Amino acid sequence: LTLAVEGGANLSFTDGLAVELHGVTLTDSTAQGVPLATIPTLVVSSPLSHIRGGEDMRRVKLVDPVFAFSSEPVAKATSPEVAEAAPKPKLSVKPLDLNIVNGSLKASDDAHGLVIAVSDISGQITQAEDGTLQAGLRGMLNAVPTELTLAVDDTRRLRENGSPADISLTSKAGQIMLSGRVGLASDLSFDGSASAESGDARNFLAWLGMPLKGLATASAL
Repeated sequence: LTLAVEGGANLSFTDGLAVELHGVTLTDSTAQGVPLATIPTLVVSSPLSHIRGGEDMRRVKLVDPVFAFSSEPVAKATSPEVAEAAPKPKLSVKPLDLNIVNGSLKASDDAHGLVIAVSDISGQITQAEDGTLQAGLRGMLNAVPTELTLAVDDTRRLRENGSPADISLTSKAGQIMLSGRVGLASDLSFDGSASAESGDARNFLAWLGMPLKGLATASAL
């Protein structure tokens, strides 16, 4: 990932000493320069300890971030055979505590004409030294309050053969549970089991952005 700061920086004393970076963009170098996130304000707590070299940056707060993902295939310079034969560098994982306030997410699948938009995202994402990742987020999915929980065994394996993961999406319209292997080698991939529960199929599909015309009566899933 490449981080760029276009709006400058300043010190904040609102909740202890912190550095605020403005106009931040995160870009994946393998995605042809397409920004993965634009962050109006990024807050780094306890900057003096980082300057003195006492510890790594472990706690970050994103204010009003906008995340964008697309499933459009990314062209690679090397063939799969060459990539498989090349030695894989050992990845180091640093602990991170990421706090998101009032974020939004836009995801698209060009192959299926699918667009997903989520607003008012708040919550916490933590990553440990061994690569385990835990997330608990809340937001509005198609105007329905929704909670997401995510557990990934080892983030270092996401860009290789994938990592075991458990995902649940819950709202008053229903619940979706995924358990299997998630990968990010090229596009987002999932191989595993999925289940869904709902007392009303119409509300469930509308929650997911797929309303069914002609479904006049409520039915359970």
